[in-house]
Amino acid sequence: MTLRQQLALLVLLSLALPVIGWHSVREIEAALRESETRAQVAVARALARSVEAEVSWSSVNALRLYVNRVAHPMSVDGFDDDWRPWLGSAQEFESGLGRLTLDLSLASDGRRIFGLAEVTSAAGTDARDQLVLVLADGQTIRVRRGTPENAEIDLAAAEDVGAALAAAWARVDATTYRVEFSVPRLLVGDGLGVVAESHAVAVAAMGPERAGTTRDGAAIQVPMVHRSLQWSRRLDELAPPGARLWLLDDQGWVLGAGGRLSAAADLGTSGWARRIYEWIIDDIPRETAWRDPNADLRLDSKAIALALRGQLGVALAAPEAAGTVLARVAVPLRSGGRIAGVMLYETATEELLLATNRAFAGTVLASAAAVVLLALGLLWFAGRLSLRIRRLRDATEAIGDAERPRLPGSGDGDEIGDLARSFEKLLHELGVYNRYLQSLSGRLAHELGTPLAVVRSSLDNLQHESLQPEAARYADRARSGAERLRSILQAMSEAQRLEQAVAQVDRERFDLCDVIRGCFEGYRAVAPDFSWKLELVLDRFPVAGSPELIAQALDKLVDNARSFTPPGGLIRLSLEPKGQGAVVRVANDGPQLPEELGGRLFDSMVSVREGREGFHLGLGLHIVRLIVRAHGGKTTARNRSDGQGAEFSLWFPRKE
Repeated sequence: MTLRQQLALLVLLSLALPVIGWHSVREIEAALRESETRAQVAVARALARSVEAEVSWSSVNALRLYVNRVAHPMSVDGFDDDWRPWLGSAQEFESGLGRLTLDLSLASDGRRIFGLAEVTSAAGTDARDQLVLVLADGQTIRVRRGTPENAEIDLAAAEDVGAALAAAWARVDATTYRVEFSVPRLLVGDGLGVVAESHAVAVAAMGPERAGTTRDGAAIQVPMVHRSLQWSRRLDELAPPGARLWLLDDQGWVLGAGGRLSAAADLGTSGWARRIYEWIIDDIPRETAWRDPNADLRLDSKAIALALRGQLGVALAAPEAAGTVLARVAVPLRSGGRIAGVMLYETATEELLLATNRAFAGTVLASAAAVVLLALGLLWFAGRLSLRIRRLRDATEAIGDAERPRLPGSGDGDEIGDLARSFEKLLHELGVYNRYLQSLSGRLAHELGTPLAVVRSSLDNLQHESLQPEAARYADRARSGAERLRSILQAMSEAQRLEQAVAQVDRERFDLCDVIRGCFEGYRAVAPDFSWKLELVLDRFPVAGSPELIAQALDKLVDNARSFTPPGGLIRLSLEPKGQGAVVRVANDGPQLPEELGGRLFDSMVSVREGREGFHLGLGLHIVRLIVRAHGGKTTARNRSDGQGAEFSLWFPRKE
């Protein structure tokens, strides 16, 4: 992993700052939410005590019918179109055996009572099925199926009562029918009874099965409960700004409602801020928002359920599409030691939204600025650090035989400066050692020449003496060793002279392609036992130097290739462009280069011809490198990618 990649990883880790800030904002929001909830509970308790003292409760925990207020008379036609806003709040009654159900909705415009009764019988409908209405003074009205346009009304009351009644019967399906009726408010009084009778599920000994306002199987009149305009006005007066109050009876029916929740648009919060806040409050349960005080008939929630059991109900809800949090506090109201109703205090906690947005905006901006600055700083540092390292690497690779090499950054006081100074010291010591090795062959050839001449002359004189066979054999072996030592010294002297010649060569401009073509023709003529191949990608490549030395370098490479290539094997010479110059390659079939030698093949007195015939000092490739360096080039050696031999490369810069 490069330095840039490592620092990029550190930048990614720095993204933990916004995450930490996010959790901090959520904790701030939770603390604010808890503090405001406690304040709202105190307000709700105070308002509940005031309401509890003013309400005159009656019929606590008794059966009653809820009547909704409407502004206009309902159409009595047997259809439920006018009732759709309140169908979800219909009161449900069930017979004792559970085979007959009655869903009842009532409404009043102040002068008449309208009703919609939907009766379902498990055994289906019967022509004798009827709906019984119990009016004031025990008067009863029986409504049963009549003509398709209307219903049959059977009166057990005065004839003038019947003229004021209206009813319609409609079949819903095989087990359900619907009855819509209208009764003058004066005939009803303070109570009403509605009972469905089914003869299809009748028990012979008990008569028809009944569901509705019954006691001991008989239809009775029960009190009616409706929303009080007076209480709605009173709750409007009591409700604090931005809050809404609900007064419920002990069954959850709304007796009054007042106040108004703060609209989200009033706070001027932008859309993105509201969405961020919705992410923050994601842990709050989502609930369907109640519509408005004039539409809801019956309320039900966990907070209300707790209050109806005599406990304080506190809940937070995030209504769908509301974009904020609603705090709901339900306080139980008592009458005579019993739970008579509930006062529900509801408010939108928009202040939390504003405070949280301010905290979140500050956290986001600070975190984003910190991350950006950290990223830019780390990237700048990584770029500068990698640039210094690359310069040091390039300078180290391009270092020559300078007496005191100077590397970039060696004057700096940091760790890279220490590394550059250490490299300078190491390169200086290596240069001194290499120069010693380069002069070693000449010194040995000079120093050993005279003693060797003495040994050879002595052996020559000894040859003329009469020696025992055993002594003569030892003398021949000594003469052979001396001859071999003379060859070594001669080769070392030639290498030294060649090094001096390379350093003092007269330079001229010539075409490298012509030199390669001429040498190739000579190699192919001299060694026909091998397969030869020439590949020149360039037609012309100018070089400044000595063509004779280049030819000598090629001779040594080709001689090295011939010594390792089996008879009939391929030796290939090629020239192709590379970078700002061109590379000459000599590849041959045969064994691969030893891995342990690495880049030491072009060093002085290094050879891989162990066990082969002939004598080799390992100076040939060293001389090749000297010649190539004198022309500003580089030498490399590697195994062929197909594993069938080795390849030596000479790179030369272009000289126009």
